Amino acid sequence: MGPSSAEHGDCILHTDHTPEQMAAVLAQMDGVIAMRLHAVVLGALSNVPAFGLVYDPKVRWFMEQAGMSHGANLDELRESPDQVTDKLKVWIADLDRQSRRMRPAIDGMIQKERRNVEVAVELIQGRFGP
Repeated sequence: MGPSSAEHGDCILHTDHTPEQMAAVLAQMDGVIAMRLHAVVLGALSNVPAFGLVYDPKVRWFMEQAGMSHGANLDELRESPDQVTDKLKVWIADLDRQSRRMRPAIDGMIQKERRNVEVAVELIQGRFGP
C-alpha cells in the first residue's frame, strides 16, 4: 500500500522504503511527525522540522541538538491527547521559523561528524601512535 493523502497534502507512509527513498520523501515535506530516531535524523538532514513522539531519551536529545523543540512524550499522548493536539497546532504554525533555526545546528552537527570521521581514519591508519 502506498501513501494516503488528505486534502491538505498530509501523508502517511504505509510501505517500507530504503533510507535513500525515505530521505527523498522527507525532503519534500514541510514537517514530519516522527517517533523513530531515524525519521527525525533524516528529516533534519533535509532541514525538515520534526514533531517528536518521544519514546526514548535519545529522540529528545537529538531533537534538542538539532534545534527542534516541539514534541510530546508517549505518556502525554495517552494522558492528555488534547494538549498534544494543541502542541501540534503550535508546531505547524511555527514550521518556517523552526526550519531556519535548525540550519546552523545541523551544520554544526555535520562538522562534528566530519571531524569524528577524520579522527577515526587517523586511528585506523595509526597516526596517533601506540
